[in-house]
Amino acid sequence: MIRDRKLNFKKLVVFISRGVKSSLQRELDSFYKEATGSEFNIRVATKGAFSRARAKLKHEAFIEFNGNVNQTFYNEAPYWVWNQMRLLSVVVSLKVCNVS
Repeated sequence: MIRDRKLNFKKLVVFISRGVKSSLQRELDSFYKEATGSEFNIRVATKGAFSRARAKLKHEAFIEFNGNVNQTFYNEAPYWVWNQMRLLSVVVSLKVCNVS
């Protein structure tokens, strides 16, 4: 029999990546509300369950995740070239004159 974990690896990594802006339990409830498309905050995972799951998570998972994101960005994302260099941003300054 396979356990149906409410806070599996994928959900744990996505939740941590979102960042916590308010209380941990409130963020967990909001996360599951969005994930299930529910209109109500139903307690699916507790902050204790999150702490236990986070303790089992190895930091190498985020190192690999970051490497995959960077590889995708630099290898697959479209970009513009200017003077044979990759263009990442442009700063534009406009001076508005009052002509009478």
